[in-house]
Amino acid sequence: MLSRSRRTSTGGWIVQLTNAPLTLEAPSHIEALLRAYARFPEIGGRVTHR
Repeated sequence: MLSRSRRTSTGGWIVQLTNAPLTLEAPSHIEALLRAYARFPEIGGRVTHR
């Protein structure tokens, strides 16, 4: 994923998950999202910090 990503000026990341524009109707795009969520659990605030 890092080869298809870039850092923003505010310290965030933009990651291109698919070659085509992302669509939730494409099973391969859903799989790409699931892999990203599994790899980076912090996406969407899914990790609680103690």
